Amino acid sequence: MELRGNLKDFGLADIIQLVGFGRKSGALRVDCEAGGAALFFEDGNVVHAEYPGAEGTAAVFTLFRVPAGEFQFQSDSTAPRHTIAMDPTNLVMEAARLLDESRRDGDGNGGGWDGGGAELGDDWLGTPEPIRDPAEIKKQIRDLLQKRFGRGAKRLLQAVDQCGDSDEDLLGLAERVEKYVHVFLDNSASRSVGEAIRAMVTGSAS
Repeated sequence: MELRGNLKDFGLADIIQLVGFGRKSGALRVDCEAGGAALFFEDGNVVHAEYPGAEGTAAVFTLFRVPAGEFQFQSDSTAPRHTIAMDPTNLVMEAARLLDESRRDGDGNGGGWDGGGAELGDDWLGTPEPIRDPAEIKKQIRDLLQKRFGRGAKRLLQAVDQCGDSDEDLLGLAERVEKYVHVFLDNSASRSVGEAIRAMVTGSAS
């Protein structure tokens, strides 16, 4: 797998998505201002990460803050140890959440994670019906994501399957999906997708 470039042109989230979808194994080496960093993959999953002064998820989250750096994927490299157990979807979602909080705390405007406020219309969104069954809510969420993103919704559907049944769990899922859509799929759609899921959940309590 030939993959090289600069993080300012091809973001870390896109790289993790590409390697994950290809189920590749190897190491992504990054040469940035702080020094050398690396993400180690096995079958598309990030299993270890290193950054000057950090390793594991802390290294991943720190690397997400790096604006530029030359990278190259090396398929002949193996992880020296396993420090990360999160699947790629949740790893990126958590990194996006932390980055969002950091930007919000730093400049008070949320760092642009609101997805631009685009409205997608009722042709795919529909009007959520008041329902109480969490399984039915999840089915509606799956239908929405599949209709809007097709094959691109694969990891989002996995997140839906892993989500708990409480309103708190489902509202948390809405936030994670919104951030994942912003990073990976269509930043102009992220707000509408998140609002649609939240409407499904809150409608179930009425």
